[in-house]
Amino acid sequence: MLVKRHSFTDAAGEERTFGGGGRLVVTDPERIEVTYDPCAPKRMTARNGPVVRTLSVLAYVLLGLPVTAATAAYPPVSLIVLLSAL
Repeated sequence: MLVKRHSFTDAAGEERTFGGGGRLVVTDPERIEVTYDPCAPKRMTARNGPVVRTLSVLAYVLLGLPVTAATAAYPPVSLIVLLSAL
């Protein structure tokens, strides 16, 4: 898998590289927005656009919540089945 590398200069003037994608800058499609902590520049991330955030929320709602609900419902249901068999 080919990962696109982006480089930028942090607040201290040091050259940093970021591998991955992110939200494109409208004026220049070769640039992405990168957010980093000036106190810990190695902790950097790219901002995702509203489409990616919407898909992430939909995936959580459609996949995560049903799995969590089924996992939480399993012990009481199995206990009821076990007690009704006695």
